[in-house]
Amino acid sequence: MTYGYKVYVKCNEQGVVNKVDFIKAAIHDSRVFESLLGKERETYADSVYRSKKHENILKRRGIESEIQKRNYRHKKLSEQEIKENKVNARTRVIVARVFGIWKLHYGARKCRYVGLARNRIKFFLLVISYNLKVSCRLMR
Repeated sequence: MTYGYKVYVKCNEQGVVNKVDFIKAAIHDSRVFESLLGKERETYADSVYRSKKHENILKRRGIESEIQKRNYRHKKLSEQEIKENKVNARTRVIVARVFGIWKLHYGARKCRYVGLARNRIKFFLLVISYNLKVSCRLMR
């Protein structure tokens, strides 16, 4: 039997993790979106989070949406939308780098324990140690 979990992360521009959500993999990505929002001015996210509901949530909170746009079968992206996605990808790479570091240096490729609670605690400790390391680097 296999157990699956997902991690959702909110980072600042320096790569310091501000918010984390660790949940069962059976829950769809879009259901976690609102819990990660805070007092930021803009939100960069993958195209799975693009929906009218999420756009309305961001508008209500006064947050600018920089969520990736995606192609649809009969509606391709315009040149302007492709350029916007490339610009936004430069910011989104910060989170991808964080996940890469966790997988490469912190052993975050697999969950070692059975059960959500144990894996969540292990992961939160990983985030704390990562933030300490990044903070030390930023203080130099």
